Amino acid sequence: MLNLFQHDGVGGEQRTSGAIVRHICYTRPMATKLSAPPPPRFVEVVSDPEILGGWPVIHGTRIPAETIVACIKAGESDYDIVRGYPYMPLGGIDAVRRWAKAQGLL
Repeated sequence: MLNLFQHDGVGGEQRTSGAIVRHICYTRPMATKLSAPPPPRFVEVVSDPEILGGWPVIHGTRIPAETIVACIKAGESDYDIVRGYPYMPLGGIDAVRRWAKAQGLL
């Protein structure tokens, strides 16, 4: 197939058999309105028989709360705990602390 147009880049000129056709590139406005992000979810320790046999875990993960309690008791910093569990949700350590205090573990 014969290509009659030679494009000079974004916006600019196209040449077709001697004639120059100028064109303008533009962006269309977005069709939908952007909505605000959802509010941050409150992280909590939950117990579900389907997850780790019912052991208390940080919601949305399979991280046992007692493992994080052991890390806290061993004197690990929050930074070190998060480095060990990078998929832990923001606020996970605080949720474990609240849960452990309510259970009398801290």
